[in-house]
Amino acid sequence: MQKNQRNKKISTGVAFAVMAAFLSLYAIMSCNRTFPDQQNQLRTGYPDSAQGAALNRKVLYLILDGAEGKQIQALNPPNIRSLLANGVYSWVGVSGGLPPDSTLPATWTNMMTGIPTDKTNVGVNFQSANFSQYPTFISRIKTMAAGTRIAGFAASALFSQYLLKDATVNTLTENNDEQVTQNVMSELGKPEATIVVGQFHSIAAAGDQYGYLAATAEYSNAVNRVDGYIGAIMATLKKRTGYKQENWLVVVASNLNGTVNKYAGTAAAATYFGDSRRNNFVIFSSPRFKELQVNPNGAPASTAGYVNYIDSVLQLQGTGANQVRVYGNDDKHIFDLIKGTQRTLEFKLKVPATNYKTEINGQGFYNLFGTLRAQTNTDNQAAGWHIMTCAGWCNNTKLFINFATADRHDEGNNGQYDAERPGDDGQWHNIALVINWPANSNLIKFKFYMDGTLRTINDRQGSRATTEGEYDAGNATSIVSKGKFYIGPPTDALPQMNIYSDNCYITDLRYWNVAFTDADVAKYSCKSYIPDDHPYLNKLVAYYKLNNLSGNVVKDLSPTGQDAIVVDPSKRANFTKFNETAKGVCPDPNSNFYKATITGLDVPMLIYQWMGFGTPDSWGLGGRIWSTGYTDVVPPQ
Repeated sequence: MQKNQRNKKISTGVAFAVMAAFLSLYAIMSCNRTFPDQQNQLRTGYPDSAQGAALNRKVLYLILDGAEGKQIQALNPPNIRSLLANGVYSWVGVSGGLPPDSTLPATWTNMMTGIPTDKTNVGVNFQSANFSQYPTFISRIKTMAAGTRIAGFAASALFSQYLLKDATVNTLTENNDEQVTQNVMSELGKPEATIVVGQFHSIAAAGDQYGYLAATAEYSNAVNRVDGYIGAIMATLKKRTGYKQENWLVVVASNLNGTVNKYAGTAAAATYFGDSRRNNFVIFSSPRFKELQVNPNGAPASTAGYVNYIDSVLQLQGTGANQVRVYGNDDKHIFDLIKGTQRTLEFKLKVPATNYKTEINGQGFYNLFGTLRAQTNTDNQAAGWHIMTCAGWCNNTKLFINFATADRHDEGNNGQYDAERPGDDGQWHNIALVINWPANSNLIKFKFYMDGTLRTINDRQGSRATTEGEYDAGNATSIVSKGKFYIGPPTDALPQMNIYSDNCYITDLRYWNVAFTDADVAKYSCKSYIPDDHPYLNKLVAYYKLNNLSGNVVKDLSPTGQDAIVVDPSKRANFTKFNETAKGVCPDPNSNFYKATITGLDVPMLIYQWMGFGTPDSWGLGGRIWSTGYTDVVPPQ
């Protein structure tokens, strides 16, 4: 990793007042720029604080194996909570950004060295560990200031053996968090205590046996028990003679959780933020800190416009028999519309600028998705539905529904509704269609959304404009297709359906058996991945990323597992790679974007800075300083 050269370091001899000023900046020092408008400039000229904070700098560092951040936030244990009022913290941190960071030795090493695992070579064990080049913060401080007292107390033998080996005191009480607590309290009772490390393992043990969920009694009991240990430790700390004259930084941090991904069958686990194993929490607390909670992915609520949308996508192209298209057999009939059910369809669409053809009556048609094999109001054998868009005089997006009966089709008195279509502007747009067929109604209701916003739709008869269209199903109770679905043009379409955009791109198509609210669409449709806080993960019934092939197979990433294939008679199908900033799309954070949240890598960096030691680039640290306001810094004159 390349360090941002503006990431200034505070040397040993710099007065603590400068450190206080540095920490008072909300702009974050990191090894990469998170957002373009952040300025990581260090101000100088701050006088000493009123409390003479340059003296007696000390650290208490408590490591809680297996304490998943979101579960701890939900449990809200009182002693951990008490640290927040004077803390910088996050419940949505990640333990690291590399695949090896999903092992406990690797996450321990991150937390004790501040070095990414691609350098330390720690994975499932310590056999290849490169601690000679990348030592722990304990080893570095002991080298720079041999007289510094550092005491470590561990509940795990490997932690004690490899990560506390250079500590002044290194005590192992294996699988005994209560005794770790007693040892930490005993150390805090010594006037010479300076840096104290405690490693606890009982939460992870409970999680491994019973599951890492706040709702599980055994897991929540383990969390509350360790929280009680923290309360006793903090009470002992505050009873120290001269505590008010000392300058304590308290760090409480977690690391790896078990392989308990609650969202198997979706792509959530494939993202750095969706993998519950890596969801850690970190709290930096001091009586002098102002509270600052770090939200997911840094400051903005979404990554739209901040992170490049990087992927590949199938190019749907051609006309007539040479069309490149995708179709699948809907053997499980998940795309049938049934009375009493709800559906939501989402996908990303990009049409190159001025790329619609106008070959029939000044129109260029393009089918986007559906089960209806043809656009016609006379083919009564073609039960199904589809969503399409067209250019020219029609210039809109349409939903067609055909009931395969003589008096129920997609035209005439039953209503046809047109909504604003995505422009052929070469930009990615989010399209969403929500369908609701109430059990007590013969009206199929639907809404169109583009880029997260509900669109007005117009009755083709010109009678009204509305945000919710409806089809009269009459006595029909279902729309059952012939068991096929299409992405792009139907394979057996009528001729007018073969006239469509030369090049059109569809990706990230998701289908849910629930009707999204307006707020759901606005929050989730822009995302190019399914986040782990999605409220309808168990409602996902089709998911086609359309960004890669296995042969000619397009994988269904949903639990349904109903794959599709690419039809490519002229052998012209190809995947187009793209790397662009898409204002309307919230991309999956890349492998470096995990640094937008607090990680275990950040802890050693702050400990070095707090204790007054410089951190040269040659150390290869992967962390950053998360800053807060101070309660007692005198403003510059």
